[in-house]
Amino acid sequence: GEMTCTHDGDGTTEASPAVYALSCNITAGPQPAYSDVVSPDPLNLEADEQGDANPTGTITVTNTGDAATTLSGTCAYSGDSQISLANGTFALAQNASKIATLTCNASAEGSYSGSVSCTHNASNVASPVVHDVTCEVGPPGPAVYASTPVPGATINMTPPGDDAVVGDVVA
Repeated sequence: GEMTCTHDGDGTTEASPAVYALSCNITAGPQPAYSDVVSPDPLNLEADEQGDANPTGTITVTNTGDAATTLSGTCAYSGDSQISLANGTFALAQNASKIATLTCNASAEGSYSGSVSCTHNASNVASPVVHDVTCEVGPPGPAVYASTPVPGATINMTPPGDDAVVGDVVA
């Protein structure tokens, strides 16, 4: 902007009206800053076989901003119900972190997907921050056969009274 001043000319060498340029600098106060790390990167969760341990991934959110600030927000999952998110809400002081955990339920074979949307109050990164998530669960493993006695063993069925006991296993 600019400011225009008019005067009567007494005691000045400047012409009237005089035009002055105006500027205004506003400095923001301390600000939180959003940072996150995903693991694995990208968030591709895998279980080799149906029934394996449920694979997990994490999103670690950190306030890398100024002292005396709080980074607050929520990470929320949307997508296939085989994937879930725990620990998504955060309110973090400077340099504090919170880990949100994604879990894929490996009880059913298939390909699952969704996304995690992290909304926050920081100005250094656009809100929300979105991460895609996938999970692959393989087919059930082969059937496992177990028996006693083992297949191929000979069972000695000698009548009572002889040296062998009924049902002795001879390998």
